[in-house]
Amino acid sequence: MMRPSDRAVLLVSLVAAQNALAGCRTSLPPPASRSAAAVSDRATPLTDSVWSRGNGLVLAGLARVLQYLPPDYAGRKRFVALFQEMARRIPELQGPDGYWRASLLDPDSRPIPESSGTAFFTYALACGVNEGLLGREYEQTVRRGWSALVRAVQPSGKLGYVQRVGDRPGDTGPEQTETYGTGAFLLAGSELLRLAAR
Repeated sequence: MMRPSDRAVLLVSLVAAQNALAGCRTSLPPPASRSAAAVSDRATPLTDSVWSRGNGLVLAGLARVLQYLPPDYAGRKRFVALFQEMARRIPELQGPDGYWRASLLDPDSRPIPESSGTAFFTYALACGVNEGLLGREYEQTVRRGWSALVRAVQPSGKLGYVQRVGDRPGDTGPEQTETYGTGAFLLAGSELLRLAAR
């Protein structure tokens, strides 16, 4: 029996994924389109976006949906393809320190770490490996993301560097936290535990 909170997450994730499949793409442009014209800080849900948390939410939502979709669901292959397409692009956008910056295609515009997008990507990629949707080559990216997240935990015990509520890349700081960042951190940690047990 699915808990009501899981049903709500599944429903929101499914709607986002269906919108993406219907043409409201939340995906990253291919590397060749990284021109100055392609880089913009304008980011809204369910549009071409460079926003870390926005893309992270969709990738994490797809990972969560795929955990619950029956293997024989007619549209499952399309969800898997979208998940794998987005996942292929994410590792190359990770910074050397393990963080994904708030603006994925223009990380220098927001060089401060951003932990909510990092947590969503870390969760989604680890879940993809654990569910057999992604290969083990993603593990290094996952581990670098987790290491970054652990460094973002402040002496107070709070996860820092969580961008505030918004609809585009924004600034963060070490004492800035939000519950969705902590939730994504916990999701990522739960998948790291599963990965360690493999």
